Amino acid sequence: MLGSTLWLTLATLTGLAAGFAREWLLVASWGAGSQSDAFLVSMFLPEALRMSLAAGLLSAAALPLYQQRTAERQQRWLGGMAPRLLLTGLAVSVILLLSAGGLVRLIGPGLDADGYAQAASGLRWLAWCAPGFMLHALFCVPLQARSRFVLAGLGSLLFNLPPVIYLATFSHASTPTGLASACVLGSVLMPGVLLPALYRSGWRPWQWQ
Repeated sequence: MLGSTLWLTLATLTGLAAGFAREWLLVASWGAGSQSDAFLVSMFLPEALRMSLAAGLLSAAALPLYQQRTAERQQRWLGGMAPRLLLTGLAVSVILLLSAGGLVRLIGPGLDADGYAQAASGLRWLAWCAPGFMLHALFCVPLQARSRFVLAGLGSLLFNLPPVIYLATFSHASTPTGLASACVLGSVLMPGVLLPALYRSGWRPWQWQ
């Protein structure tokens, strides 16, 4: 138990460090100016969604529903919930995509016209993180039910790793679109890394019901 707690703490701290590194590298690459401000504004809602789900917004309600079922019904429940949450995530993405212009004006009232345009463009890319966030929150439920807390706790590290690598590699040549794309890649890694463990437990993603 102590070893698992230590590894979970280490995974959490590593994820926080990666998030700090992302912000530090962003400012080091672009400077503390309008471009950095615009990207941080565009990150606000996707990051808020990720943090809310990481805090248990979904798993707190889903875990008891999962645990009260037999092993076979657990797999069927997971198979039924996966496409529903994927569609929910896509719906959130479309909403953010269509309302990006108004949302960035609400979140960042101090930006200039160019800053609003950059922030809206960034949010339209970052909106596609939502499906990955939703699936990651769902896939953490069976892992938490089996006390696989460390693997479930890698979400922050997996999300932040691609943008950190991108900024460290390209530095001043990095672009908002490239950074946003790296964040989307991180959102795909979050549920993707959990798939082998779910597959070994008997779940097959193509057997959605």
